[in-house]
Amino acid sequence: MAELRERPVRSRSWMPITKYGIIDTDRKYVVLITLACFTVPFLFELSVFRIPLPLPMALAGLALSAAFFKFIRLGRRPNWFWNRVRALAEDCRYLFHRDVRRALPRDEERRGLMAWVTGGTQAEIIEFLTTGQTS
Repeated sequence: MAELRERPVRSRSWMPITKYGIIDTDRKYVVLITLACFTVPFLFELSVFRIPLPLPMALAGLALSAAFFKFIRLGRRPNWFWNRVRALAEDCRYLFHRDVRRALPRDEERRGLMAWVTGGTQAEIIEFLTTGQTS
């Protein structure tokens, strides 16, 4: 019987630590959401049909926050969620300010080739390009 060859082992220290499907950087948010879901009904003494709500709300908060953080990480690129949030905020900004919009490829064609340094003489431009200082 042939012996198995030794193969190089690749270190996985760069991968995030995952437990119960939640990455270690997201656990603090899950704990904070769960704590808030417990604390708010406890402070206001909320109940439904004489059943106190802190424990069921804490369990629901834990389950929903764990499911949410698992959803935004599962099979997606890093920072996918934050990029989507930023894009949505940017779209809302453009929605309320109609005079501002993103640049389109045809905008460059309309503008034509323009020098990025304007408003100076040729000597001042050369001085700025060589020394990085203006006179």
